[in-house]
Amino acid sequence: MMRTRDRAICAATLLFCAATSPAAAQDQMLQTTLDSLRRAIGARGATAAVIFPDGRVWTGASGEAWAGRAATPATLFELGSITKTYSAALILRLAIAGRLTLDDTLARFLPDFPNARGVTLRQLLNHTSGIFNVTEDARYIPALIQNPARRWTAEDQFQFVGAPTFAPGTGWRYSNTGYLLLGLVAQQVGGANVVTLIRRELLTPLGLSHTFFEPDDTVSTEKAHAFVDVNKDGTAEDLSALIPRTAFITAAWTAGAITATAENAARWMRALHEGPLLDQRSRAEMQTTVKRPDGNRHGLGLLIIGEGPTMLSGHLGNSAGFSAAAFHAPALGITVALLTNADAIAMREPARALFSAVRSSSNTRN
Repeated sequence: MMRTRDRAICAATLLFCAATSPAAAQDQMLQTTLDSLRRAIGARGATAAVIFPDGRVWTGASGEAWAGRAATPATLFELGSITKTYSAALILRLAIAGRLTLDDTLARFLPDFPNARGVTLRQLLNHTSGIFNVTEDARYIPALIQNPARRWTAEDQFQFVGAPTFAPGTGWRYSNTGYLLLGLVAQQVGGANVVTLIRRELLTPLGLSHTFFEPDDTVSTEKAHAFVDVNKDGTAEDLSALIPRTAFITAAWTAGAITATAENAARWMRALHEGPLLDQRSRAEMQTTVKRPDGNRHGLGLLIIGEGPTMLSGHLGNSAGFSAAAFHAPALGITVALLTNADAIAMREPARALFSAVRSSSNTRN
């Protein structure tokens, strides 16, 4: 019979082995990387999720959701323009159902919009429509700040649409306006409001219960505060504590208003590339790309960075006080989401750094 002392030694040994197992060492390396990235970015808080090729999920959190409240893997962050991947998938789902085609012109749905006859849904999706980006108008942000409690509609924002940047199909320029238009098309064709369509077509089938279309959804879990250096003194203020975020969220709408946990964001990006929502033809359409001036490529709602085994497919996101990235590496079978409550951060390199850490930790584990 094992003596009490021997049992204690055995238990301690098992705990030590578990703590130093390859998976535990990998998790610790990823947490260390997340902590380092958050400090390098200058974010108050950050969360991340990694889905490995075998389906294992790691989640981590670093820093604060707001002063005195630690960020956790359950903390919600705004995804910003990662929202465009959901909007694009919704349009593709409607195409699969035969309710529209990607080569339909905008005039079929919104005939009164300027130049609607010459612009296709495909061009709206891949930013080749030439439609002026409302957020580039110098009056746009001041208008939101002037009345931060106002609820904006897509139509309200069309007052900021200037002359076309180029003729449809002859160039590439990022346009939030295009995704506001796609939201209106989805509502008209889908016969319901956007929040209902997104939940019915995308979130519920995938079990993404910690993802919210915030303009019209009830956010049921804790959301991080937005931090912005309002007075340009080098210190970011808690924007969420200073003013309502209603104007920012409602104006972003189908171009940038989804809020989620990192784990849900990673699961979404994985499902978008490998899951059951899209058929083979639609996924091929989504991943058909055009060249961007920065040397990367853009599909239908997807930003493609790099080539070959290190190619990343997904999207970056920035909103007032939040910066995010969510990407899938098809050749590696790895999916990553990195969310922060820091303003206007270029998240491409932090996302790459997290992928590099995953690859390094996987090599160590093997």
